[in-house]
Amino acid sequence: MKLFFDENIGSTVPDALRHVGAPAQDIARPRKGGVVGLGATDIEWVRHVGANGYLGLTEDLKILQSPAVIQEARRWGAGLIFLPTGQWPRWQVLRLLLWRWEWLQTVDASVPRPFAFRWDRHGRARRIY
Repeated sequence: MKLFFDENIGSTVPDALRHVGAPAQDIARPRKGGVVGLGATDIEWVRHVGANGYLGLTEDLKILQSPAVIQEARRWGAGLIFLPTGQWPRWQVLRLLLWRWEWLQTVDASVPRPFAFRWDRHGRARRIY
């Protein structure tokens, strides 16, 4: 499983996952001078997620209201997970991801792309498309 964290999640959560040795092929996020740079548009990072087989995680629920971004996600075959954690302390976001890790692995391996799921605050998933 390869994870890509939208910039709105920040660096703490992906860095903590790397630090604890989370079983993932790659844990990536936008970086200054990176393939997906800081300040990249939603369309840019969603294309990268789809083109490179990442599972994209974001707290930006506004993306769901953007037909252009959703169209690109579908076009590029992106798998997206929308988290309800925008105002949560980062340790709680990390806890939720670790608690639902097996679900993430299963979805990544078995659900045909493109797809999007939205988690509620308890980590229950609802498929959007």
